Amino acid sequence: MNIKILKYWNDGRSNGVRKILSPHLQILSVRLLPCEAGGWVGVLKTTRCDMFNDSKQKELRKDLRGNLTYPEFVLWQAIRCKALGVKFRRQHGIGRYIVDFYAGEVRLVVELDGESHFSEKGMAADKTRTDFLCDSGMKVIRFTNLQVMQELPEVLEHLRCEIVRRKTMLTF
Repeated sequence: MNIKILKYWNDGRSNGVRKILSPHLQILSVRLLPCEAGGWVGVLKTTRCDMFNDSKQKELRKDLRGNLTYPEFVLWQAIRCKALGVKFRRQHGIGRYIVDFYAGEVRLVVELDGESHFSEKGMAADKTRTDFLCDSGMKVIRFTNLQVMQELPEVLEHLRCEIVRRKTMLTF
């Protein structure tokens, strides 16, 4: 995530902020304050748009959506259609990774870990992936398949709390 401090001069254009940014940046939030000399001084939080859903991964993402594991299916049924107040996408591409679930509004990644994630190699790969996602301004929450199957209400409550926290944090 990039944070930029900028001056914004009111030239009558509604998209004045967008014009001074690269087209590859997505504005996450803006805080503009009036400047004594005229215009505005503000802080923008941005992220790169081109890091999402690489077209090279399209078929793989489609296949993964069509072949959810049973715990992924159970969680998807519980969080789809904005059931927690935000839209989740399943098998969403971020950089070179495909995450299980992603809520873009609050930059929240939810990963379900099966047995392969508990090997030494799996844990190392998960750490690399989590570091990349966190460095990109996202929060990663991991649940085991067993947690989803046996403790779904607690999993959903944990997600609800994190969504509220992230909504508050990302809106200055």
